[in-house]
Amino acid sequence: MEIEDETMDSHSEYSNDEKYKNYEHLVETIKFFQTEGRITEDWIENEKHVIERWRDWIYDFSELNLDVQDKTFRRACRDAESLISFLMNSIRTTKTFDPKVYYILLVTIKFICDDIFNTDSLDDMMRNIGI
Repeated sequence: MEIEDETMDSHSEYSNDEKYKNYEHLVETIKFFQTEGRITEDWIENEKHVIERWRDWIYDFSELNLDVQDKTFRRACRDAESLISFLMNSIRTTKTFDPKVYYILLVTIKFICDDIFNTDSLDDMMRNIGI
């Protein structure tokens, strides 16, 4: 079992601990949106650096799963990459970003991580958040 973990890690830029920490931050941020809902300038400032981490993580995840040709998975990866580009462009030009777009990105990334093989899940999820 240890060898498998090392093999997986050698193909990824992220260790299993880093993957877990990324996922944990993802879930905590989604919960923050759902419970707190109070977005401050300080919060936005703190989250700016995380968006680049999501970009790298999604690219890494997509490359590690090249054998997954499911259209919903590939679309979700492309959507996440587009949302990240939009947010990063917004940060460069306005020094801030739209929290609603960020929330959609987080939910999309969570879908990619949790349920890449269930093609109906993303459509259901997007309907539930009103898209």
